[in-house]
Amino acid sequence: MPTTQIESTNSENQSNNEGSRSLIKSVIRVLFTRGLGPVSSFVLMFLLARLLGAEASGAFYLSITMMMLLSILAKFGFDTALQRLAGIAVMLEDWAKARAIYRKSMIISFLFSLILAVAILALSPILAPVVLKNSEYANVLNVINISIIPFSLLGIQAAMLKAMGKPAWGGFIEVAALPTMTILLLSVVSVFTTFSALSVSICYLAATVFTALLGWIVVQKSFPASAGVTIVSTRSLLASCIPLTLIELMNYGMLWTPFLFLGIFSDGAEAGSYNVAYRLSAQLGLLIIVLSSITAPRFASFHDADDMTGFMDLAQRSTRMLVLLGIFPVGILVCWPGFILNIFGTEFTAASTSLVILAAGQMFNLVTGPVGYLLAMTGNEKTLRNILIITTLLTIILSAVLIPTFGASGAAMAVSISMVFNNLACCFQVQKRLNLPFLLVFGSRAGAGG
Repeated sequence: MPTTQIESTNSENQSNNEGSRSLIKSVIRVLFTRGLGPVSSFVLMFLLARLLGAEASGAFYLSITMMMLLSILAKFGFDTALQRLAGIAVMLEDWAKARAIYRKSMIISFLFSLILAVAILALSPILAPVVLKNSEYANVLNVINISIIPFSLLGIQAAMLKAMGKPAWGGFIEVAALPTMTILLLSVVSVFTTFSALSVSICYLAATVFTALLGWIVVQKSFPASAGVTIVSTRSLLASCIPLTLIELMNYGMLWTPFLFLGIFSDGAEAGSYNVAYRLSAQLGLLIIVLSSITAPRFASFHDADDMTGFMDLAQRSTRMLVLLGIFPVGILVCWPGFILNIFGTEFTAASTSLVILAAGQMFNLVTGPVGYLLAMTGNEKTLRNILIITTLLTIILSAVLIPTFGASGAAMAVSISMVFNNLACCFQVQKRLNLPFLLVFGSRAGAGG
């Protein structure tokens, strides 16, 4: 082999090794800061399950689910758009444009969230008996849904921090600060009063306000002192966000519609048991969010520079890392579901079958990799939107058919089947539109193309 070819090969291998090490270091750093998220969420869920029981904790989490669904409308896709639009502006060091996009996103999200919070307050006497099966929890629904406002704003701030090259801070604000602060406030409140669904909801609202304030402070300090503000077209920004909003709504609906259906068709105790099983399995999905908080702006940058070799290399390394990180926890959830759920209380072991089904679905999610993010970061939002619309419709149909007969297990089947369908469809589109392997975890770099 000629010397120049050997040197070229060695240089390429060295570059790939350095890229892998850089990604691993970033993942470890983000996992360390975001690790508080799954841990604190688990602790909070454990405390509420043990102290409130299945019915009351189910009412609390059903209210949280409704609030998060409405916050997607309030954020209007700005959290995803910021990672792409502001991320590109930051890489070009156009800080004035990045700040303008961020400010406009904050203002519009605040107005939307305020309108939605007022609407929920007006409708809570109707919603509480239907969704929570108990009008006594109307105050819980009211308090939780006031937090739509700060929750939407902290989502915008987390996305901006990721776009600014601070994924660790962005991850902390997005998933770790809120449950951690809620636990701290609960520990203080417990000294003065007994636990109830309402007192927990008030602590959650206060924690959401604190987290949003912390995110705002960090973002402001992250901008260079010399950064000004330019003019950004509201129309063009909204045009980019509309398909992203639909994508997020469909994605959230695919995951949480079965839980809401379970609250309507079943009793509060079964919904509470399923909630614990689902949230345990959903911690696996956070692995994709962690990696994507690091890689999403890089994917957009690679695609913008037409560097498909770097794009594919990053996609494959990310997917293989997801599989390696997910095998062990999935094995535990599948092999010992009853033992794990019994930690929360004997009444929660009824959801053991649900936990196995959900864990299997999440493992498939990890094996296929961040295919949805690949489409979103490469201008294929409409394609992703169409896939998610079909998937959400499938989820609704499966929920309506399976839940009345199989209860919590039917909800788990609806989620997992829809997740498999969604990821396979995304894999097909990634192969078709980006010329990448159908399954990134098994693909070869030689397949990268324009």
